Amino acid sequence: MANLVHYATLSMESTVKSQEFTQKYYRFMDGQRNFLTQLYHNTSLIVWNGNGFQGGNEFVSGLLQTLPPTKHEIHACNAQPILAWNEPIVAKDVPYNILVQVSGTVLYDNSSFLRAFTQTFILTPDPTNPESYYISNDTFRLV
Repeated sequence: MANLVHYATLSMESTVKSQEFTQKYYRFMDGQRNFLTQLYHNTSLIVWNGNGFQGGNEFVSGLLQTLPPTKHEIHACNAQPILAWNEPIVAKDVPYNILVQVSGTVLYDNSSFLRAFTQTFILTPDPTNPESYYISNDTFRLV
């Protein structure tokens, strides 16, 4: 039984990992956008306000570099593990994706009012470093 872990434990781990990820993501987004490429792979799928991109380099060097400076404020961040099956107990070393849902407000430098947004990420274990995650899917929408 030592090699098994309850889903509740994975859920708590997912929350911690998602909070660390979210802090890093929006810190990069608001001040160091070029570092965002580290969080994506060339296979990552991104939908930004209805515009689709594949790969972090295309997304960051394309769309994001054209946006004015931003200041994001996170109001809620929720996460849960995504498993290939819905079992209450799973093997401890089984890699899993993490679904992250974020809502908040963003202030664009060329604007005087806050815009509400939602953003959903799927974080996937990096095959070269299972302790690290990358963004495999990202959907952003201004509300």
